[in-house]
Amino acid sequence: MRITDVSDADAKAIVDRICNMIDTVRERLTSEEGRRHLEQGLYDLLHKGTLPMAQVIAWAQGGNPAAERALRLYIAEHIDQDRYDELPTQARGYLVGLTLRPLLPYPPGHTLADTSVRDIIVAVIVRLMAASTGLAPTRSRSTTAPSVAYFASLAFRKKGYNRLKERWVNQIYWDQAKIAARLEAFMPQLPSPL
Repeated sequence: MRITDVSDADAKAIVDRICNMIDTVRERLTSEEGRRHLEQGLYDLLHKGTLPMAQVIAWAQGGNPAAERALRLYIAEHIDQDRYDELPTQARGYLVGLTLRPLLPYPPGHTLADTSVRDIIVAVIVRLMAASTGLAPTRSRSTTAPSVAYFASLAFRKKGYNRLKERWVNQIYWDQAKIAARLEAFMPQLPSPL
């Protein structure tokens, strides 16, 4: 166990504050919420027209469950609102094949779809607590000064998230700027149009 320069009373107060934050967002820390968030994000981009239909169809045909679910929702909404004629031709063609096969399963294990929302929440908790306590967000293995990541790992363990050890909280915090690249890498590669 690492040594910290924080009194026991202050450490308990910090862990309790983080536990309160975790309680507030507990339902968003699940794999299902991460998947739903990714699916909804793709659907929203389709709905706004900012993501090409062909790209989402290619991802779905490449085996991406989030892309398939977003397409299903997009197509179902148009059919439900009697706007089938407004569906792009590509979506209509995809619908024909869609009715002949079951929903794509998510792969087993923890994928980006499972953990993206959790990781964003963990990074936000660390950032907020660092700003409000004056503690460093993270620390290296050789540092004995306290960090928010250390206290966050204690709080997450207290709340039953035993896999979120300090080094994982550190890594999540350090990787927060890479989330867009990780999401892009999660999608199947499309062949170059040239």
